[in-house]
Formats: sequence, C-alpha cells, structure tokens
Amino acid sequence: MPPDPIPLLLRGLIDAIANRPNESDSQRQTRAQTAIAQIESLAPTDTAEVLFAGQIALYQTLILDAVNDAHAADSPAEAHKHRQQAIALGRLQISTFAELRRHRADQKAADEHPQPEPEKTPDPPPPIPKTPPPKHPAPRPLTPPSVPSLSPLAAHPRGREPDT
Repeated sequence: MPPDPIPLLLRGLIDAIANRPNESDSQRQTRAQTAIAQIESLAPTDTAEVLFAGQIALYQTLILDAVNDAHAADSPAEAHKHRQQAIALGRLQISTFAELRRHRADQKAADEHPQPEPEKTPDPPPPIPKTPPPKHPAPRPLTPPSVPSLSPLAAHPRGREPDT
C-alpha cells in the first residue's frame, strides 16, 4: 500500500514556507506553526484540499514578503516591481480559493447525488446443447415415369401429321 500523500504534501509545503536560511530555528518553527494553522483553518478533507490550502498559505507568505520588500526597496522602480509581484500572487491566491470552493461544491454535489450503480447486465442464456441433426430417410433415386410417349408424328403411319 502506498504511503499517505497528505503528510508528504504538508511537509513539502511547510518546508517551502518556513525554510529561511537567515532565520533562527525558533523563527523557522514559528513560521512553520503559522503555516500549519493557516492550512488547518481551511479544514482540508482530502489530498486536493491539502494542496489547495497549502498553496493558499504559501501565496500568503510570498505576498507578505513582496509587500515587505516593497517597503524596504531602495528605489521607486524596485518598490513597484515588488508591489506587482504581490498583486500577481494575490490573484493566484484568489484563483486557488476559487478552485478550493469549486472542488468542495463538486464533492458536496457528489455526496448529495451519488451516481446510480450501473444496471447489472443479465446473465447470458445457457448455451443450447448441440443435438444431432434429425435423420431423414434417404431420398429415392429419381426414375422417369413409365408412361409411353405419344408423339403426334409417331402415331401416324407415314410419319407425318394427317392433312385436314
């Protein structure tokens, strides 16, 4: 049996969110706990929902990073670039929320209206047993009738028809 994919998905998402090389272990742990709380707040119920919730939490972290980078930017052009990143990530986050809602609506509809079980095909009729062909009497050879042939020419004494 394959391993449960949810812990693997969660571990990868949490590591992507919390792993900051310049932060202490305590800061990473706090960031990981925050990400877990964000994911749990969306109450995922299956693997797809875990993926959606993890992406939403990841986008939130990246949006905040982009906004903070915009505030710390050295030039207006750099600040603008970071704000554009935040806006683009916000759009991704919103579309991921929409996908999560759509997935949940599909699941709810499937639960309320389960697919009918396909009709059971009837068992095929039993095979007809092979019976030997019926025995007919052998046909008699065809014999011509024994009636004498009475040709009009043969009946006339001279071999031709009488004049009338």
